[in-house]
Amino acid sequence: MSVGARACAPGPDGRPVGSAKAAVPIDGTVHGTTAPAAAPLGPSAGRAARTARAGRVLGWSAVLVFTACAAAYTAGSVAAGGFDPRVALLWPSIAAALALIRLLPPRVPEAGMADRIRARMADRSPGTEAALLVGCLVAFAVADAVLSPVFALIGPGAPPLSYYAAKAIFLLLIPPLFAGGTGITRRSSGPDLLPLAARVREPWRWAAPAPAAVFLALLALPWIAAPRPPGTLPADYALGAVVALTFAGVAAADVLFFSVLLQTRLELLFGRWPGIAATAVLYGLSSLVGEPLTGGAHDLASAVAVQGASGLVAGYLWARYRNLWANLLLAGGVTALAMVPPTAAFL
Repeated sequence: MSVGARACAPGPDGRPVGSAKAAVPIDGTVHGTTAPAAAPLGPSAGRAARTARAGRVLGWSAVLVFTACAAAYTAGSVAAGGFDPRVALLWPSIAAALALIRLLPPRVPEAGMADRIRARMADRSPGTEAALLVGCLVAFAVADAVLSPVFALIGPGAPPLSYYAAKAIFLLLIPPLFAGGTGITRRSSGPDLLPLAARVREPWRWAAPAPAAVFLALLALPWIAAPRPPGTLPADYALGAVVALTFAGVAAADVLFFSVLLQTRLELLFGRWPGIAATAVLYGLSSLVGEPLTGGAHDLASAVAVQGASGLVAGYLWARYRNLWANLLLAGGVTALAMVPPTAAFL
């Protein structure tokens, strides 16, 4: 039936019967036809729902991992009588840096930046590339274990260099071959993500160095314990060579691999904070490469609770500003502080 009118057919006297108002159907019929039913959720909507659920699971899992590792690290250190209270001050400094990143500036066109990121990643397969990048991370750990005895043949001080060699190969050189601007997994040519991060033309994106500098200042204070970059160089190397190799082998590789390549793809797959948290956990675990791991589970908890927690700052800095230079400043500053006196004594 219809509310408001009947069909305006002429009656026996030639005058129309009923009102001439348009009918408002309540049973789905319009002039004898049936209105189409609501379309069911399509594959894209279903995929989006599954992705949202996976993102929530990943994000909360990362939170649980951080919480458990922080508790285990603290309890283990206290039980062993070697807990340094300065380490506990690292976490408030991380929280302060995260808050500063959020507030500088208070409002930014993040939706527009997200659209630009998606546009530049439209011809890629984030899931495939993320899996390949995690494979590179595993290969990095294996290569360090294999190359260390090879470097030992050179001399007693050379084995630590296997860390830098493996990292340069598997985190700096190989990943761009399939995930870079001309990577083999790319389906077409066009603008890439790295030029967007390197050519910072928007003024608001240049607020990024401020929170990075504040975080570095907090790390430089004697009573703040900062995460020490993994791997060491022979003590008889010149300080300049140490800093240069550390920057190339740690800072540049970390920013390119963890921020530009891995985190961006995890964000596209699972959302911003799940991507940041998952990358930070992997970053913390990567700090165990090249270490003797004499402490067992305690070393694992320390890597995630300290090194991984500091990765949250780098992750949020990248997610909010997409400023390559600010992330290089942060990563390079942390590695330099760990090498240059007097802060090296505290890092």
